[in-house]
Amino acid sequence: MTLHVSLMSRTVLAATLLVGAAAQARAVEPVQVVTESLPPFSFVQNGAVEGLSTQIVQRVFERANVPQRIEVLPWQRALHAASTVAGTFIYSLARNAEREHSFAWIGKLEAVRLTIFRLSERTDLAADSFAEMRRKGRVVVVSGDASMQRLQSLGFGDEHFFVLPDRTPGDQRFKLIERGRAEYWVSNPYSLAHRIKTGEMPNVFARVIELPSDTDLYLAAHRDTEGSLVERLRAAFAALEAEGALAEIRARFKPGS
Repeated sequence: MTLHVSLMSRTVLAATLLVGAAAQARAVEPVQVVTESLPPFSFVQNGAVEGLSTQIVQRVFERANVPQRIEVLPWQRALHAASTVAGTFIYSLARNAEREHSFAWIGKLEAVRLTIFRLSERTDLAADSFAEMRRKGRVVVVSGDASMQRLQSLGFGDEHFFVLPDRTPGDQRFKLIERGRAEYWVSNPYSLAHRIKTGEMPNVFARVIELPSDTDLYLAAHRDTEGSLVERLRAAFAALEAEGALAEIRARFKPGS
């Protein structure tokens, strides 16, 4: 009997240790974070993911003591992953009414004012209203992008867009305008300034019209992500914001800095 009890005890102990080891392995497994190539918010440089939003996200996860793994994907793939796989985080996601209940929102990375641009030499494309702009030409947009949704809410229809796949590099959008296949391009001052600074695009653009309100870019997660993890990251985000650490990161990437 004593031998039987001893064997049972060892078996239970071994099983307990295995369960504990498995739980520990799960606990340290990095959280999946997805994003797109959107300079200066997120981009790959020398094999590492960099950018304004990237630095904020890394600081937040570090503060919360949560390991993470960032993957840069085409935007539609990133959005699909964060929409379908619980526990997946995404940035820089524009927060709007259509997405409000589809994600758990962690914190605002930055607010940007989307702006319509034209070639400086095309003074004939200057416009004082969206209605005038719609009469004069089309806007280059990326399929499924929040900027396209914003313009649709302002009365733009399919006939007012030149739609590109989400894998299309930014310089290809410029070439379309340069070749006269479209007349306008929607961007934000951060991205355009970065592309000009790095030589990706020449400084040949003029502002036409700003969209009526800011677009808030967020770190968010699949809506069914574990609540305790979401709250932990929200708390870390709020603490870093209160300390001014996130403002310092934003200042480094501000256009003209």
